[in-house]
Amino acid sequence: MTARSWLSALALLSLAGACGGSPEPVAKAPAKAPRAAEKAPPPLPELDVMKVARALRGHEVGLRDCFANEGEPVRGFMKLAFEVEGSGAVSNVEVETSSFAEPNVATCLADKISGLHFDAPGEKQKTQWTFVSGLHEKPDEDERSAKKGRKKKEKRDESTEQGVVIEPKSRGSLEPEEIEEVVHAGFGLFAHCYREGLDRHPRLSGVVRMRMVIGRDGVVDALRDADSDIPDLELIDCVAEGFFALRFPKPRKGTVRLLYRIVFDGG
Repeated sequence: MTARSWLSALALLSLAGACGGSPEPVAKAPAKAPRAAEKAPPPLPELDVMKVARALRGHEVGLRDCFANEGEPVRGFMKLAFEVEGSGAVSNVEVETSSFAEPNVATCLADKISGLHFDAPGEKQKTQWTFVSGLHEKPDEDERSAKKGRKKKEKRDESTEQGVVIEPKSRGSLEPEEIEEVVHAGFGLFAHCYREGLDRHPRLSGVVRMRMVIGRDGVVDALRDADSDIPDLELIDCVAEGFFALRFPKPRKGTVRLLYRIVFDGG
């Protein structure tokens, strides 16, 4: 075979290998086993509301300073959610809802709550508290005069006033006894409000009336003053915070609107 013939044959063999030959096997990395689905951490247990109230006691004056605005308190609601470590230290303070237009209120409250220390629960727990300021709006002179005129014509018989009155237009339903049971169980919250009020006014007495909405989850969604006549506005705010802290049974078929009356009389 001549050199030219030998080269031609070699070229044909190379071409045949390129077109129809088996490629060299390539080593593949072993397939990774599918990663097990990561489980979400279990929800934190709820800290008892009475423990939150006890931790707040003694700090009321400092907390109320957050609402001061040139001598007049700002008006609104703010719900703060936070966690309590096993040691009792506070962490992860967040504003859930707020109707305050002043941003410094949220900063002030969050800082003060972060500085609190609870009795060590042993495990991390979560909780929340709704702060209230300026719920009872002072009427002007014209409103006062009209109010006095109405009182002369329609004197309210407090002896026959019921503690709880459910509005007929409520979409949902709860029995008055179901509401009373929860309020009575949490009455320590309101008793503390009254003791504070007596420190400010030793002969303090009167009636607090709250109109509120209990949501589908059993928590108070909305609340406003309903002509309370006790002469201590801070007590009215304190009672409102107590109602926001309560947990009622879940209403049947919707929300429940009601009026609740508490009589404070040290005599």
